[in-house]
Amino acid sequence: MYYLLLLIVVLLILVLSIGILTFKKLAMVSLNYDTDSNEYHVTLKWLSPFVTIKVDTFNLSPKLSVFLFKKRIYAKPVQKPMQRKNKIKLNTIDYFQAIKRENSYITLNFGLDDPFATSLVCGLIPWLHCFLSDVDITPVPVFLADHAYIDLNAGTKLNIGKTMFSLFKLKQAKQKRRDEYGAIQFG
Repeated sequence: MYYLLLLIVVLLILVLSIGILTFKKLAMVSLNYDTDSNEYHVTLKWLSPFVTIKVDTFNLSPKLSVFLFKKRIYAKPVQKPMQRKNKIKLNTIDYFQAIKRENSYITLNFGLDDPFATSLVCGLIPWLHCFLSDVDITPVPVFLADHAYIDLNAGTKLNIGKTMFSLFKLKQAKQKRRDEYGAIQFG
């Protein structure tokens, strides 16, 4: 009987400590996208050797892999989720507002067939920086490229707990708005 109580207390302490760590320790998220090989790699590392989540392309479809202490515990292709009828949908802007991030950066290596087009894109990047003021954007243009390509490297430090809490609050606000004003459903 005492062993069962001790096991429950240890599990409760473990769950509480992981819950607290989701708010205190930041996860490192990195994205690499290359148009030459048409591949992208997204990596999330939290408590560095503890949890690593990778999304890679495999035959032009994404594959999710989860590692725990550098041992793969899950690896399957990502499938499109089934649509629920009354599901609250968030748009991309809602997700970007809900994400709590720090030290974000984007390094953009690109080259286009025409040097004039490359200079136009290079001139548009400071305009993009007006909307993403907390992101460090570094363009690396190649004006005399042999072929058109984009190589994007981006990363940020993500607060998982605050992000999940912010998404939950946003969904609750949308649900409340839908309950108060009604929802139009087509089809």
